[in-house]
Amino acid sequence: MSMISQTQIFRTFTMLGERARRMQLLAALLRSGALGTRRAGRIACAELLAIEEHAASASFDSMAELVRPLRQVIEHLTAANDHEVVSHDVIVLESEEVIADLIALAVEAEGHSVRVAGSLATCLELFHERSPDVILTEGRIPNAPVDQFCHFLRERVAQKTIPIIMFSDAKGMELQVLARNAGADRYICKDQGIAELVAELNQVLEEILW
Repeated sequence: MSMISQTQIFRTFTMLGERARRMQLLAALLRSGALGTRRAGRIACAELLAIEEHAASASFDSMAELVRPLRQVIEHLTAANDHEVVSHDVIVLESEEVIADLIALAVEAEGHSVRVAGSLATCLELFHERSPDVILTEGRIPNAPVDQFCHFLRERVAQKTIPIIMFSDAKGMELQVLARNAGADRYICKDQGIAELVAELNQVLEEILW
């Protein structure tokens, strides 16, 4: 095994910390029933593959040799003849990091690619990089007036062609007003859970896009 530099060690521990955090969130989604075992298994395999590839590139051979069979076991246990998934690009606009990561993991488990924005400015940057198929957004953004945020999101970002699904702490009529001002195609209260949000996303992709 070649010599491992301090920089490689630091990067590896940083990567492991991030992967551990994502796996903890994945476990929480699985326990809550927001993900089935096969979909959770796909995400777990992707996380393990990232660790395996990093370990191999950083010359942590023993780590790669440990992770590889573990990934293969999970792949075998969660293998299924699922229908072919058409992947779509989804932007998640959510200012709370943990909630954003939970939603991103759940959407990734459906086979879609996810880009997370913690602010309206970041959302705009991601949009200019590549137009998404759908925007999932919280109803209120810190430091942004609700009315201006909603108008900007529909008129300047999503325009008329990109579906918006809004999720919010607001309930009842308040949530309906927020969604209407944003021009949202669907809206959901956060209390309904991530599984319901993903179900709304799947319906939008099926009914609005195709």
